[in-house]
Amino acid sequence: MTMPKFLEKKLKKQYGKDSSIPYKIMNARGLMRGSKTTEKGRKAEEKHELHSSARISGLGGEVRRPATRSRRQGKSFAENLTGKRYK
Repeated sequence: MTMPKFLEKKLKKQYGKDSSIPYKIMNARGLMRGSKTTEKGRKAEEKHELHSSARISGLGGEVRRPATRSRRQGKSFAENLTGKRYK
């Protein structure tokens, strides 16, 4: 596994496939260090696989988080993480 694929896919969809921002976000969150996946990143990928397989098999319900204050203010994930606005 090279990186948390589920997060890479989600971030590339949000910021564009040629953007470097998804990797900056994963590095800042500690899921990657440079081009290598950290232990935290591997655990996140495993947890995602476990939850998605439970959803597919019907064993687990979808977990919904309450809307955070920053989401209601309209800030993006990257802005919440770094405090900077990326374009």
